[in-house]
Amino acid sequence: QALCALGDRLLAGVGSVLRVYDLGKRKKQLLRKCEAKVVPNQIVSIAVENERIVVADVQESLFFVRYNRPDNSLY
Repeated sequence: QALCALGDRLLAGVGSVLRVYDLGKRKKQLLRKCEAKVVPNQIVSIAVENERIVVADVQESLFFVRYNRPDNSLY
């Protein structure tokens, strides 16, 4: 539903799940690095400000998320 660049990775909002994808070694594969259910409803917008990720959903409002690259985790 929503896509945004996060450095050399891709943030994708799929339903209510936020996923981080990266390119594989062959450059033809899109690998899922991590995912987290950060919003209760469908994600409609994603924006990146420096290290912060702002996620908007259909019903509630805005949610602030951080991506920890060494742990491959969203919190």
